[in-house]
Amino acid sequence: MKYIWEFILIFILITTIVNGQSSDFFVKVNYDYTLQMLGPESKYLVGSVLTFNSKESIYEIDHTHSLDNIDVEFNGEQGSIFNVKSNNNDFVYKNMQEKTMYYSNLIGFKKIFIKDSLNIMNWTLTVNKKNVLGYMCQEATTSYGGRNYTAYFTSEISISNGPWRFNGLPGLILEVSDTDGVFKINATNLIIRKDNVEIENPYKEKKLLSWNDFLSLYKLKYEEVLRNGMTEFGSSTELAKKSIIEYIKE
Repeated sequence: MKYIWEFILIFILITTIVNGQSSDFFVKVNYDYTLQMLGPESKYLVGSVLTFNSKESIYEIDHTHSLDNIDVEFNGEQGSIFNVKSNNNDFVYKNMQEKTMYYSNLIGFKKIFIKDSLNIMNWTLTVNKKNVLGYMCQEATTSYGGRNYTAYFTSEISISNGPWRFNGLPGLILEVSDTDGVFKINATNLIIRKDNVEIENPYKEKKLLSWNDFLSLYKLKYEEVLRNGMTEFGSSTELAKKSIIEYIKE
């Protein structure tokens, strides 16, 4: 009987958290992040992690193979604070209250810091469903940055969030991939905890551009390297028209 009541209490706690009835929680989702820009033989696979509460989130892509750049500091009665300890990995920070997100992008060898809107993707829901990590997920499709994507989100965790820049569905995105087989992010583990966690914005002291201003700068530097072969941001071989994102439309 004791164990039955413990199970019921845990179930009530999780249900309260994932349905947005409690602000004192955080969710941590581990994902595999896969790129195959030049076909199957070019597969690049690293871990990544999304950590969020009801107000903010931070997504880290572990290019350094050491998911240790986010540190948790205990802040007494106020709860815990997530701090980014280095800039060796890529981070996407989202502020749900302000409806903004922050990330970085390269022009050649120079890292540019960007402030963007959360509302950058228009989704179409389908009737297709699949199970991911024990959660029933619904399929949705969108186009972004010159690619078409298919995502699977779960309304069982009714927080609109997801890995990388993905956002805007009525639930947590656990899997997303592009239709060309170049890009895929899929969840491998998920933890929900009741705790008051503050997530810090690693870009708050950075000089920021809008996404449109970044694209204008990228085009300017791309045309410059075509003329001169070199800029302060790197050589012409470093400036492609399209990577994961299409920077310059054909």
